[in-house]
Amino acid sequence: MSKIMINCEIIICTEKGRLEYLSKLLISSLRNFGGKYKDLPIYSYAPRREMKPERETLRFFENYNVVYVNEEINENYSNYPLANKPLCCAYHEKNSKAEYLLFLDSDTLFLQEPTQLFCDLDYDIKINPTDYSNIGTDLEFRKNEGEYWEKLYKLLKIKRRKEVKCTVDKEQILEYYNSGLVLVKKSKKIFSNWENNFINVWQEGLSPIRGNFFIEQSVLSATIAQMELNIGQLGPKYNYPITSYSKKWKGLYPYSLKKIHHIHYHKLFQKEAINTVHYKISKTPNGKLINELIQEILL
Repeated sequence: MSKIMINCEIIICTEKGRLEYLSKLLISSLRNFGGKYKDLPIYSYAPRREMKPERETLRFFENYNVVYVNEEINENYSNYPLANKPLCCAYHEKNSKAEYLLFLDSDTLFLQEPTQLFCDLDYDIKINPTDYSNIGTDLEFRKNEGEYWEKLYKLLKIKRRKEVKCTVDKEQILEYYNSGLVLVKKSKKIFSNWENNFINVWQEGLSPIRGNFFIEQSVLSATIAQMELNIGQLGPKYNYPITSYSKKWKGLYPYSLKKIHHIHYHKLFQKEAINTVHYKISKTPNGKLINELIQEILL
């Protein structure tokens, strides 16, 4: 095993169905291309009773040194799968002795060693703003889903109002972050606060007009503001939104993938996957092997 340079544990969620294949690809990418971080401990949660992964997936976990946590953590919000994230992260935070915790969406993968992710760790949390403004609003709660954010800030008694720039459409909005990759100092208890705030918001029946899909991510963003955390932005090398991949976004999000360490691909790699993207991935340092893994595991 390689010498791990940081006391960090990775949290992912793996439930029955397509999420099993996404998790396998993510795990394979870290174990194969993670360099000195390839052996970081990974904990996979299946928090809903009816969504336990198949035996073959559990064997895969054993082969790749992944700890499977078989705890029914999401019993009260089982109709809302995204509740898995704050609930599992908080559960792990309360039971871990690691110094840092890294949550990853399963529809992400590593293209190469995530060196810069673990550099400059003076921050409470490392995370990127959302790709697009989406349900975001302005500092005065006047635009878009402003009424939701105003109620959210009032409910959670948030004083700070800070702007961030969306990574793709470059719009300046009230701080709103992408929860696909979140690195935290465990001692700050960020995930526990996220869980408590989520439960509070859910019980109040508060949600954007566009629906509850966005509650988990917006509540994390509100928690960051509530705790007045010191934030380190990850930059374009991490949680890179490959679904926004085009010359139009050249700049902060470069057209070349050669220097990108970690991508967020959402539903891109299916049978109708875009050949151009596969070609561009093939030009990255580990591209041939990555495309083979995508073909073998997902297609």
